[in-house]
Amino acid sequence: MKKSIYILLFLIVLPVLSSCDNEDDLVGIFTGKTWILSDIMQGTTSYFIWNTESTEEEKEISKNLLRTDGNYEIAFSGSLTDGTISGTYTGKAVSGAGFSNVKWSANQKNDFHSDDFSSNDSDPLAIEFIYGLKHAHSYGGDYNNLYLYYDTPEGKKHALLFHVKK
Repeated sequence: MKKSIYILLFLIVLPVLSSCDNEDDLVGIFTGKTWILSDIMQGTTSYFIWNTESTEEEKEISKNLLRTDGNYEIAFSGSLTDGTISGTYTGKAVSGAGFSNVKWSANQKNDFHSDDFSSNDSDPLAIEFIYGLKHAHSYGGDYNNLYLYYDTPEGKKHALLFHVKK
């Protein structure tokens, strides 16, 4: 009887132990969905560009652009090789043209890299969004939330926060 209990416990614990994985599912996190900007953080404080010298009118314009469907979106494609995913992404801040085929990569050590690209966006929030994408150096998140971390020219730690488009 005692031996049966140990076997039963082992069979219950075995699937839990075998499902533990300290490495991110990079393909599942990044690809197969469209990410929408939720917030920009400075440390643990919501930053968004309205914490700058922008006028109230400029801040309201940025907020409305953020709420407009199709703005502030990115979609990654890529494949995994030796613990690193690489490919391209497309997206749009607020200008009609957006950007496409931007090369990027991420690894299971949470490193992130994006190539430089051009954008015609002039809205203050759009400029910060583009800057964050171009200068992201690491990531965090899961299948529903993505964080791209970058440093400002002044050395402040910022993060672009994304959620999955429904």
